[in-house]
Amino acid sequence: NYVLEQFFDRFANENVSVSLPSMRTETMTPKLAEQVATVRKSGFTFAPEAGSERMRRVINKTNKEEDLMNAVRATVTAGWRHLKFYFMIGLPTETFVDVEAIAHLGERARAEGRKIRKDVNVTVSVSTFVPKPHTSFQWEAQIGVEETLEKQRYLRRRLKRQNIGFRWHSAEQSFLEGVLSRGDRRLADALEVAAREGCRLDAWSEQHNSGQWLEIFERTLTPYGLTAAEYLTERPVDGILPWDHLDAGILKKFLKRDRKASLKEATIEDCALNDYCYACGGCDKGDPYNRQKGEDGKRLVALAPVVEKPPVSKPSPLRVLGQDPQPEAETKDEDEITRLRLRFAKLGRAVHQSHLDMREFILRAMRLAGLKVRYSQGNTPRPKVSFSPACPTGVQSEAEYMDVDCLGEADARAVAEQLRPYLPDGVFIINGEEIGPKSPSINSALFATSYVANFEGALSAEELRAKVEAFMNADAVLVKVIRKSKPRFLDARENVLDAAVVGQSLHVKLSFTNNGATMKIFEAIGAIVGADIARDAHVTKVSAEIGDENLGAPPIQPMVVEDCVEVIDLTSLSVRARQVEKISGKGRGSAILVPYSE
Repeated sequence: NYVLEQFFDRFANENVSVSLPSMRTETMTPKLAEQVATVRKSGFTFAPEAGSERMRRVINKTNKEEDLMNAVRATVTAGWRHLKFYFMIGLPTETFVDVEAIAHLGERARAEGRKIRKDVNVTVSVSTFVPKPHTSFQWEAQIGVEETLEKQRYLRRRLKRQNIGFRWHSAEQSFLEGVLSRGDRRLADALEVAAREGCRLDAWSEQHNSGQWLEIFERTLTPYGLTAAEYLTERPVDGILPWDHLDAGILKKFLKRDRKASLKEATIEDCALNDYCYACGGCDKGDPYNRQKGEDGKRLVALAPVVEKPPVSKPSPLRVLGQDPQPEAETKDEDEITRLRLRFAKLGRAVHQSHLDMREFILRAMRLAGLKVRYSQGNTPRPKVSFSPACPTGVQSEAEYMDVDCLGEADARAVAEQLRPYLPDGVFIINGEEIGPKSPSINSALFATSYVANFEGALSAEELRAKVEAFMNADAVLVKVIRKSKPRFLDARENVLDAAVVGQSLHVKLSFTNNGATMKIFEAIGAIVGADIARDAHVTKVSAEIGDENLGAPPIQPMVVEDCVEVIDLTSLSVRARQVEKISGKGRGSAILVPYSE
C-alpha cells in the first residue's frame, strides 16, 4: 500500500493509472480505493479464492466475509460499478456447502454494492483447482471433467436467478492442465505427437481440441498401461514424485507439515511480517545449506538485506530512463492542439509483436520520452493517439501510421527524434507531417495498401505471371472467407485494385473500406495463387494510400452468393478456422497448422 500511495501522489495528475489484477480483500482500504479511482474506474477484481471461511482456512487465506464486504463498500463508494470475484472449485476437502458459499458471497456482494449505487454489476468467475508440483497440495487429487461440469452448472443456475454474471474455465482445458502439470517423462511421446499433429494455442478455447488430445493420450500411454486420468489421482505422501529430483527452493518436509496443517484448517502467518521462521528452505534463514559459519563465527550468508525507505522527495525512477526534463518554452500554449501524422516501419524482431502490443509499446515510449499528449475526458482517460488498421503478426511493414494529438506546438521531426531512443527494436519512424485537427481519421482516409509477396521457389516467374494474368482478366473471382466466426462471400477481383509480377515477386494493391468487406492480404494472395501457396508466402507491406475519403476506390459491398455459383474456399487461411480432419476408424487424427503470419 505504501508503494501505491506514493505512486499515485506523484503520477495521478499525469493520467498514469495502476491496474490491480486482483486484490486480497483485507488490503483494500478506502484510501487506496479512492486513489486508484482518481484515474480509472473500469472493473475491479477481488480474489477471495474460496466461498466459505472454512475453505479459506484450508488454503491459508485468513480473510473473512466481512473483510470482503468492507472492500466492496470502499470500492463502490470510490466510483466502481463493475465488480468481479475470482474463486476456485475442486479444492481439497471441498463439499457442496463450500460451492454454495460461492453463490452466497456473490449475492451478498451485489446486495451491499447496490445499497450505495443501484447500477452495480457483479460477475463471479470460477476455475478448477489444479494441484501443482512443489506445493503443499502436490499429493492431492484433482476433480474430473464430469464433477467440474456439475459444479459449474449448479453455480450458473444459482447465480442466474439473481442476475449475477458467471464465467468459468473450460473443464476439458483444466483436465489437460492437470495432466501436464503432474505428468512424468512417459508423457514425452504424447507431447511430441500432439505438436506434430497440429495442437497449438490450446489455451484459447476456440483452438482447443479435447477429443484429439484424449486420442493422443490413449495412443501413447496405453503401451505403459496408463490412462491420462491416472495423473489426476491422489499420490502417496511417502512415495517418490516425478519432480523430486528438481530443487524449487522449498523443502519437501516443510510441504508435508504444511499439508497436515491445511487439512486441520490451521493457518500460518507470513514470516516476512513476523520473526518466526518455518524452516521452509525458501530463504537463507531456513535453508540448512546456508547455515554454515565462517572463521569469525558469523554466517556466510546475510540474514536479510538492508532496505531503506526512500524519501518522498526523491526524483521519480522514470526520469532515470530518459533525459532530464527540459523547461517548457515561454510561448508554448497547452490549450492549442497540434495533430501529427507519423509513418513508421515494423521490421526484424518487431514483426513478432501483435498490433495491440505494438500500440502499447509506442504509448509507453511516448510517456518515457515526456511527450505532451492530449487525453480524452471521462472516467477512463486515454491518450488521443490513433493507429492505422492492424498489420498481421509476422508481416513486415514499411507503411504503418499513427495520428498523435500533442498539447501546444509540436514539430514532427522533433517528436520523431524525441521518441527514437524509446521505441522497440525494429520500429523506426520514417517521416511525419502536421495535419489539421479536423482531418479525417486514418481509417476513413485510407483507401488502398500495397504489398510484396515472395514464395521462395514455390512458383516460377512464368507460373506466377500466368496466374496473375488469369486473375486480372477475370470479371469476378468469388471467394469464401471467415469474419467473426461466420462465412462471408467477397469478390476478390473487386478488392484487388492491381496486381503485377516483378522478377520473382508478386505486387498487390488492395482496396480498404470500413464496412467489413475488405479482404485480408493473405486472402487476396490466395485468390490469385491458391490457398496452399499463399499460406507460406513472405509478405511485406510497402505503402499505404491516404487521402480524402471520397477519393480512391468505390465502396465495396458484401455480397450474397447463390449456392450454384462456384466459389473459391479461402477459410483455411483464417486463424479462427483451424481445419481438423475427422478421426478415422483407427483413431488417428491430423490438423492443418495455422499460418504464423495470420
